[in-house]
Amino acid sequence: MPRIVYCSLCSALILVLLILCSYPVETGLYTFANNHNSIQVRGSLGEGATALTYAPGICNPINLTAKGAILVNQDTGQVIYADQEHQPFHPASITKLMVLYILLENIHNGVLHWEDPVQASKKVERINEAQIYLREGEVLSLEEMIKAMVVASANDAAVALAERVAGSEAAFVEIMNAKALELGLRNSHFINASGLPASNSYNHYMSAYDIALLAKYLLEEYPEVLEFSRLTTTTIRNGSFPIANTNSLLGIFQGMDGLKTGYTDRAGWCLVATAQRNGQRMISVVLGSPSNEIRKANTTALLNYGFQHYQRVNNIYVNGIKCNYIQSPLAVDGTVLVPINILSDTMGLKVQYQKEKIFLSGWGTQVEFQVDSDKAIWSNKAIKLPQPVQKVKGTIMVPVRFISQIFGADVQWDGKKKSIHIYTEMHRTLGENRLMF
Repeated sequence: MPRIVYCSLCSALILVLLILCSYPVETGLYTFANNHNSIQVRGSLGEGATALTYAPGICNPINLTAKGAILVNQDTGQVIYADQEHQPFHPASITKLMVLYILLENIHNGVLHWEDPVQASKKVERINEAQIYLREGEVLSLEEMIKAMVVASANDAAVALAERVAGSEAAFVEIMNAKALELGLRNSHFINASGLPASNSYNHYMSAYDIALLAKYLLEEYPEVLEFSRLTTTTIRNGSFPIANTNSLLGIFQGMDGLKTGYTDRAGWCLVATAQRNGQRMISVVLGSPSNEIRKANTTALLNYGFQHYQRVNNIYVNGIKCNYIQSPLAVDGTVLVPINILSDTMGLKVQYQKEKIFLSGWGTQVEFQVDSDKAIWSNKAIKLPQPVQKVKGTIMVPVRFISQIFGADVQWDGKKKSIHIYTEMHRTLGENRLMF
């Protein structure tokens, strides 16, 4: 090969490499700009993560017609139902949850304010589909734009907000992808702020798991989102422009107060929903339902299952004295799980940790168990527990049956007050309402 041709090829190759290095880097299912490499990751990728955990022995007793789905207990972060939950799908307008998270984060940090003006650009005016018909130069407050985006799923409002924060939608999308990386959303990537279809929509996706995790963060950190998402109807433009919520389950499903719908031909009918009953909140995600009615049926089935099989326990009493605890007890299919520190603090039992093993001892006996296992060792014999030992937000939760069977205590359930009574001396019951766990 002539030297001049060889040199030319080398120069061309170097130029191509330089260009590629200046473009976003593809890493797994992420695409992020080079200047985001040092972002600290939290969520399911971070140290001390608050990511979702799976209920041991999870099964899917519900038959759904959807591409992907998940049901999560908001209080514990535990996955109760999951089907294709890590598979990425087009999320349609559920995309706007990430826009909302970034906006509320900036409001809490003092960068943005509810009364800030947001002006519509020519690009915003050209947006169709779900919209509030913004015109170039029109100004609404940040609060009204957010209301329109959350309640009416207004695409033009979403893009106007993106431009207000970052100067352009493209720049805001970089922020969205960086935030997804930071939050540990492993199977999420965005190409726009609205979720509208585009020529490269294949590169715009979220998984049901990621959506549930984002919703959990949103509800924990910025609960004011519910002030918008629970509205069935409202107005903007000083009361002159009525808008209706795209979530048709509001006012129909008991306790529902959010969160975000989505639909495109490619995505199908999608919904991330949240509802609260008896002090307990659930999050459900269904992606790719074939119709709105089936989307509603899927969501209803998931949430009903969660509320029927998981109950919050209001109080624990030991010998009539109310206990204090950080993590609330939980009733799962008739079995009550309580924080292990209640046993050690109020009953004189000792807790020891050896790697994955946990030892609970006192009163001349000892039991050994592990998190996420329904097996325990007592007197060199294996015992099957009614529910596995669980770790919820750093707290070890054990079935109360331990107390009654192994440590000789009497356990009683007050169904009316949803309270547990533990007696170290078996001297009284609550009559016919007494249950042993």
